[in-house]
Amino acid sequence: MASAVINLILIYFIFTLPTLPLIAFLDVGQGDSILIQDANLTQILIDAGPGPKVVSQIKQIVPFFDKTIDLVIITHPEKDHFGGLLTILKHYKINKVLLTGAVKKSSEFKVLLKELKNADVKVGLLYKNLEIKTKHFQLTTLWPLTDLLGINLDRANDSSALILIKSGGEKFLLMGDASKIIEEKIVESSKQTLTGSILKVGHHGSKTSTSVNLLEAARPKMAIISVGKNNPYKHPSSEVLELLKQHGINVWRTDLFGTIKFTLPRFKTI
Repeated sequence: MASAVINLILIYFIFTLPTLPLIAFLDVGQGDSILIQDANLTQILIDAGPGPKVVSQIKQIVPFFDKTIDLVIITHPEKDHFGGLLTILKHYKINKVLLTGAVKKSSEFKVLLKELKNADVKVGLLYKNLEIKTKHFQLTTLWPLTDLLGINLDRANDSSALILIKSGGEKFLLMGDASKIIEEKIVESSKQTLTGSILKVGHHGSKTSTSVNLLEAARPKMAIISVGKNNPYKHPSSEVLELLKQHGINVWRTDLFGTIKFTLPRFKTI
């Protein structure tokens, strides 16, 4: 009888144990995936990496008893950002997926859309200034500036949804795979909101992204590069690394450090 009571108490504490809100830049190889977990176990996943590895990374953070991801945001239709979602669907119930609406002639992306429909997942659209709030986080889309629904793009990277995350006194600026052309437009339209951010460097550190103007506008506290070991693109580029060094910005890379987590106790209710 006593052991049964102890077991019940242990189960109670496991399921009610408070968790600190966190943001984790997951080590998914050559791709992007960012997991936001609030203290009430609300989870938002921004991108899903290129393949199945994302599931093992999620499981290291999300409690074993929690089999639901509340929201998945796919920033743009490139496989290194959505490929792992097919595997996630096999392990977790996803309540909603948000897409930009941009399309690409990709058999993998068509399969994904079909599987989302088969799994009865709600699919919605991202648009400029969309705000998503949880207890401790506020997400705001800075790009795209226009409706991309049904538009077939040659440069899918420039359709990337760019997202600013605020929590208490911290800001995280997620640049997707956007090129310097898009960065310049964001600096023009959102300069005042960027300052002091923690920067998720665009396009895995490719030289096509991370302009001087962006760094001077954002003045990031640090930079995160989501990138795979020994990738064929030789990301991150030496040019970008040197530029970040010149601006005195500390760089954290998933290929060197694995998953990078921020669990800041000063997070406050939005």
